[in-house]
Amino acid sequence: MNEEEKITIEKLCREYLTFTNEVKHEIRTKNEDPINIKAHRLPPLQTEEIKRQVEKMLKDNIIQESFSPWSAPVHVVPKKLDASGIKKWRMVIDYRRINDITTDDKYPLPNINDLFDMLGKSTYFTTHDLASGYHQTEVREED
Repeated sequence: MNEEEKITIEKLCREYLTFTNEVKHEIRTKNEDPINIKAHRLPPLQTEEIKRQVEKMLKDNIIQESFSPWSAPVHVVPKKLDASGIKKWRMVIDYRRINDITTDDKYPLPNINDLFDMLGKSTYFTTHDLASGYHQTEVREED
C-alpha cells in the first residue's frame, strides 16, 4: 500500500468509524434488585480529570446522562507514560458487584483455519486499535 492509499484509509476511518448501533448490548441479570454503590472520595485532581473526561464523552455523544437506580464507583488510574512524559489518566468504573449478578453471553470463536481460508486471497490486511473500545457498542435503553 502506498502512502497516498494509507492516508485515504486513515481519513475514511476518522470520518466513519465511531460506534455501532447495528446491535445493542443487553445486560441480563440473575436478580433484578439494582446494585447501587456510592462514589469513592477522590483527590481533587482526579475528580477534575473524571469531570473533564465525562464532559468530553458527553460532547462527543459517546455517553449520555443517565438517571438510574444502578450505580458503580468511578475512579482513574495512571496510564503508562508515553513519549511526551505527561501523566495521563484512564477513567475506569468498578463494575465488579454488578458483574457478579450478570449472566455471561456465550460466543463461540470461529475456527482459525476457516478464517485463514477466508483471508487467503485478500490483498490488504488491517488492524484497528479501538480508542475507548468499551464505548463502541450501544447499550439498550432499558439497561
